[in-house]
Amino acid sequence: MAETQTGKRVKYLQSDNGGEYKSDKLARFCAERGIQQRFTPPYTPQLNGVAERMNRTLVECARCMMEHAGLGKSYWGEAVMTAMFLRNRCPTRAIHQDKSPYQVWTVKKPILANLKVFGCHAYVQVPQDKRAKFDSKSSLCRFLGYAEHQKSYRFEEVSTGAIKISRDATFMEDKFDEGPRNYNDESSVVEFDDHDEDEEKKRR
Repeated sequence: MAETQTGKRVKYLQSDNGGEYKSDKLARFCAERGIQQRFTPPYTPQLNGVAERMNRTLVECARCMMEHAGLGKSYWGEAVMTAMFLRNRCPTRAIHQDKSPYQVWTVKKPILANLKVFGCHAYVQVPQDKRAKFDSKSSLCRFLGYAEHQKSYRFEEVSTGAIKISRDATFMEDKFDEGPRNYNDESSVVEFDDHDEDEEKKRR
């Protein structure tokens, strides 16, 4: 995907010694495409600092969003994906002119007006062909994030737990499973720190 989207060839793939990166299948994939694999020494996460720091940032952000919305750990996957979506749209000092990763990748400024509060309640419109004459026109859902490759949102229907993809919804960004939330606690604030990225650039 990186090659087709940018027109540039991938030359190196650097990773730790995780089994998923040392499989025969991945080795063949890289060899067939002339990609050189680079592995960091065991027990040296500092050599993979940018990735390690980003993982920590996404986990911290996801944890804060789940706590704010009153959602349990079963929602961690949705929260991490949403955290990644938001992080890619935040400017960073690691990129020239403080652009966001999204802007560099797509050469377009991200649209921020469609961002919503993770975990908030929303009434999602039920398509006319999927409801009977006297059925409700909308269903109460939780907002879980943004659909991939679509200009739509991801929801979980409160009554059934079913996942719904829709762009037609009325959001209630102050309503959550445990009632209105109004956090001013500084411990709930996640800073997207670029320190490790700056240090990595200096080492290069």
